[in-house]
Amino acid sequence: MAVNRHEIIKSLILAHKTMTEVLALLSEEQINNLLITDIWTPKDVISHLTEWNIEYVKEIDNILNDNPTWQELYESEEGTNKLNEKSVVKRRTANSQEIIKEWHEAFDKLLEKIKNLTEEEWLYESSTGVWTDGKPITVNTIFEYTYNGLSHEAGHAEKIRGLIR
Repeated sequence: MAVNRHEIIKSLILAHKTMTEVLALLSEEQINNLLITDIWTPKDVISHLTEWNIEYVKEIDNILNDNPTWQELYESEEGTNKLNEKSVVKRRTANSQEIIKEWHEAFDKLLEKIKNLTEEEWLYESSTGVWTDGKPITVNTIFEYTYNGLSHEAGHAEKIRGLIR
């Protein structure tokens, strides 16, 4: 069953707002140094989310051009880890405010991309590739991912919020 585009847009906006609010609770020192995982700080999490938002836009185009890649690259732990590491290393020397600005910009581009899709594009099934569970690859299925039981950004926001309470 297709994921409703308008519900996804609302969910993405709410999650982004939530993460923005959580970041506002943190000092610059916490953004740069508070460990959220064994190795990631909030700055690293935002770097990661930025890269994923950029990758969403690319993958939408890939799917619409019958050249999906996420089933090969990101359904495996190895592929996901490579993207995650790349996203953090790429922005390691940038200051947190630059990264947060880039994150907002990448999010805006993703939202614009989703809003401008036709219903046919939103539901489009790539003629090549399937997910590892056998489901057809569609634009809308890339938004089924959850982190800690929530949408991607919301899951990370709640993890950070839980550490600062």
